Amino acid sequence: MRRYIGRGYLLLRWLPLGVLALAVLLLLTTPALRMWFKFAIDYNEGWNAYHAARAAAGQPIYDASNVWTPADYPPLSFYIVGLAGRMVGDPVIAGRVISFLALLAIGLLAGRIVQCLGGDLHARVLAVLLCIGPFAAYGTHYVGMNDPQMLGSLFMMVGLWLYVSRLPAGASLPWLRHAVQGAQPPCGTADEEQVGWIRGFGRFGGRRQKPADPERRLRTASRPNRWAAIFRSGLARTVLGTENRWLFLVALCCALGLLVKYNLLPLPAAIGLDLLLRSRKALLKWLGFVALILGGFFAIAYLVWGVEFFRQMLLSSTTFSLGKAIEWSSAMARRIALPLLLTAPWAVVALLNARWRVIALYLGLAALFGVYTSSSTGTDVNVFFDLFMALGMAGGLLATWTAGRGAMADEKRVGWIRGFSRFGGQRQKPADPERRLRTASRPERAAIFKPVVCLLPLVLGFGLLLAAPQKAARPWTLDDFKAREAAFLADAAFLAGQPGPAICETILLCYYAGKPFLYDPYNAGEMQVKGIRPEGDLLRQLEAQEYAVVQLNRPLPDRYREAAAYTPAPQRGSSIGDRFTENTKRALGAHYRLARQTGQRSFYLPR
Repeated sequence: MRRYIGRGYLLLRWLPLGVLALAVLLLLTTPALRMWFKFAIDYNEGWNAYHAARAAAGQPIYDASNVWTPADYPPLSFYIVGLAGRMVGDPVIAGRVISFLALLAIGLLAGRIVQCLGGDLHARVLAVLLCIGPFAAYGTHYVGMNDPQMLGSLFMMVGLWLYVSRLPAGASLPWLRHAVQGAQPPCGTADEEQVGWIRGFGRFGGRRQKPADPERRLRTASRPNRWAAIFRSGLARTVLGTENRWLFLVALCCALGLLVKYNLLPLPAAIGLDLLLRSRKALLKWLGFVALILGGFFAIAYLVWGVEFFRQMLLSSTTFSLGKAIEWSSAMARRIALPLLLTAPWAVVALLNARWRVIALYLGLAALFGVYTSSSTGTDVNVFFDLFMALGMAGGLLATWTAGRGAMADEKRVGWIRGFSRFGGQRQKPADPERRLRTASRPERAAIFKPVVCLLPLVLGFGLLLAAPQKAARPWTLDDFKAREAAFLADAAFLAGQPGPAICETILLCYYAGKPFLYDPYNAGEMQVKGIRPEGDLLRQLEAQEYAVVQLNRPLPDRYREAAAYTPAPQRGSSIGDRFTENTKRALGAHYRLARQTGQRSFYLPR
């Protein structure tokens, strides 16, 4: 049912969204420029580059000879980035581009999912901005970084889109039905969208209208639209034609996401819980498909890599710290407090709605999972990425919900109420809502559109608006990136000039220097602390000066220059982010000397 919409309301509704869009674009400028320069954005970039290069070269990724460099990630991203790296000549740049494009696709899918759940264009755009914005504002170094998490999350979002595209239309509560009234139809029936075969109710009285003739619509459509309609309707019937195919595709996307990164669990868990509340039979089918796909992969992995694949994957367990969980969770809660507080009431209500429930479950599980995994060592802001995606979709649906509630209040204000007469209980003839709106006075008409609908994007994105001026690219940003690249490549050239193996805390330095990947400081330190690998092996290598150069991200304090006795058991260094054990630094200080320092990067050669 069409409503009167004035130009002033359109301006008030879209102007805040435009401001938020500008802020998100500014936040993306720095990562978009940075990803083309050859310097390390994060520790993981070099680690991923080595494994992607091995995959592209046909070398075994999970090899027993890689004592200090276990590959504790699933292999799918290594092969995707490795093949892309062979085409562009550099797996690092290829991985960065894939990660950046995957983030943009995640945002677009968030908008598409909101559309499937009843959101209009305004809600879809808001969902896209609220999904991408927190990544650029709070996880800036992960945007356009050579890391597989964005790719894995993209597979998961495709699975969620396929899942919601087949959910039954309609809402559980009357005002929720009103919230989605006038929005785009559910996207589960693509043929109905294209050819206009939509059966609806009449404007008054609830009488069903005569459905449009789809064949006539196809005959009278232009040739491009006709072929598009035929293709999309055929695709919908072929690919999503049955429940089994639908569940299999959802399971396939979830399994592919897990084969990129194994800890992307909140979204599959939300889908599983929603299926449990809908149909236990459908849940068992979906779980069976996931188990079948993962079981088939594990069988192939055993044939290719043997037991070593499972052994290295099990090495990924980390230690936990309650203090770290409290610190990280409280810091993130302060940043996203407004979206969390505003979407929490919506999530409670959405649990009662059959179509919106999966997003509410995803929001709650993502928050719990982020708090839990933030307690493990080696984690970063990426543990909250699922929460960012869930908040984006929840924000779009919150806008839909708020607009629907406001529309109901507007109808009451202008007298658009079908009720009974004061006496006799006879139903009155319904008034023409468009005429009532046209004849309303200007103050009354302005009061129809509630300001909360207009200001919601600014409130939900308030943190993004504050972060944009600080993290947007400056005129000197390119010059800064060029200087960092020049210094980084100069250090790589210095490493390349030292004959023999090397240890790099910035692993990407060793990769660009052409050094073999022999030691992973983080994973090796974890194995030493847990007793999986003896620390004495590395200490004997350092005492024998078997490594030609050792690079650290900060120089050793002066106390390590003198020989000192080793501690009885391996223990992490006291500095934050220290990847080497205390005994490793003592051996390094006793048998190596500082030969070069570029900023904080320090290079040690044998004495």
